Amino acid sequence: MNKNVLYRSIPKVDILLADEGIKVLIEAYSRESVMEAIHSEMEKLRAFIGVCEEEEKAKQQGIEYKIGSFNVAGNGRAMIMGEALGIAKLISDADGNLIGAQLMGPRATDMIAELALALKVGASVETIAETIHPHPTVSEVIAEAAHDREGLCCHSLPKKK
Repeated sequence: MNKNVLYRSIPKVDILLADEGIKVLIEAYSRESVMEAIHSEMEKLRAFIGVCEEEEKAKQQGIEYKIGSFNVAGNGRAMIMGEALGIAKLISDADGNLIGAQLMGPRATDMIAELALALKVGASVETIAETIHPHPTVSEVIAEAAHDREGLCCHSLPKKK
């Protein structure tokens, strides 16, 4: 059995396709709001949604973007778990609206739903930064990445100039 599995999180959409009376709901799903998650044996997870920096979709589409990131090594809960390897990245447009995200590390596939919702409702990275994330939880990496985008992250190393 393959220990790494790519899972496109659209099972409900597949079910809706089977019922002709509910096809209208399919139109509510945009490609950007469908998340992808990679599960592996050791819970070294990767999840992403929307515009991803590596795909350079933003550049191809001519979108100005800014990235906020946070290294999982700076997260208390991840350190307690002994799984402090990974990164959280939030990609926003010039106005600060979330257009994509990448999570790599523990519980990434659990946390991507928060960012899928933020993307779906058009939330800004500032809104994510203002959202309370309980301490100590791995989900704080999302808030820290948002704080980094806003120039407010106090739990990471200074960036090189």
